[in-house]
Amino acid sequence: MRIDQLEALVVISRCQSLSAASEQLHISVQALSASIKSLEHELGMTLLERNSKGVIMTRDGMTLVDVAKRFLSEMSKIQFKHEDSRITVLNQPMTIYVQSTLYELFVPRMICEMRQHIADTSLTVQKYAQQQPLVDAIMKGKTEFAFLFYNTMRQAGYRYQEDLTFVPLFECKIVCLAHHIFPLSSLKTCSLKKLLEYPIIIYMTPDYRHNDLLRLLTSFGQPKSVQFEEDFSMYREMVACGEGLGFSILTPFESYNRPWPEQVEQIIVNDDIHLYGGYITKKDAVLSEASDVFLRYTKNYMLRVGRAYPSCVF
Repeated sequence: MRIDQLEALVVISRCQSLSAASEQLHISVQALSASIKSLEHELGMTLLERNSKGVIMTRDGMTLVDVAKRFLSEMSKIQFKHEDSRITVLNQPMTIYVQSTLYELFVPRMICEMRQHIADTSLTVQKYAQQQPLVDAIMKGKTEFAFLFYNTMRQAGYRYQEDLTFVPLFECKIVCLAHHIFPLSSLKTCSLKKLLEYPIIIYMTPDYRHNDLLRLLTSFGQPKSVQFEEDFSMYREMVACGEGLGFSILTPFESYNRPWPEQVEQIIVNDDIHLYGGYITKKDAVLSEASDVFLRYTKNYMLRVGRAYPSCVF
């Protein structure tokens, strides 16, 4: 069993596609498939099942993925402890560009932890509600990478998109939050088409994510009715009271980070809708040592905190 095989298995579990995983790993589909088959033969178990939509992990495969994530995370920690000569490049000031949607998920805590492990880390953060300023910052050479959500970038069709490479760090399912008397609240999962038969409420976030959410909703059908709420406390109470207000959709890390009353149930939308969080760089860009160290630390951090967000796949 080799480390590169474990890394490949983790990427496949995230992408659910050999072709997508091979592109991210920069190897051919044939080479990736042969590597996994070799691992399966060595272990005497089936790790992947192929179907018309891609691949799915078997129970043994998911067990090994979980073990691989912990192992790779520990390996990353060891590497950082023994790479002082490379890590010191972060003594140079660095500005992190990030979509505000992603900021509260991991950036403050990760930077706080990073400063404990990397001496004299000088970092500042630039948050943007819209994604185009992040793209422009890369194209104009202000930064080498920027964190954002992939699906909204793809749908919006921003300029320079063909000149960029997106590297996924995690994937989230869309969830629905509804009062326990809501007709479908007893379900653990439900299709969006079925949920759209009821009135919905959308929190109008400062970064205008409600527009992206509406695009996703309307691609599966026309909602019975839509109500927007700008104040989160009021929005929370409207969902919690259950007086014919239907449901609300949030990303999983929001539903876990924000406190919700006990009477509010979570339903995971089981359609093929995913939010990919990650970073973009110029296509075929060679990153500086500082950027390389920061992004490797970010990947390590994501592997370690992934288990804190049950509806997210890291």
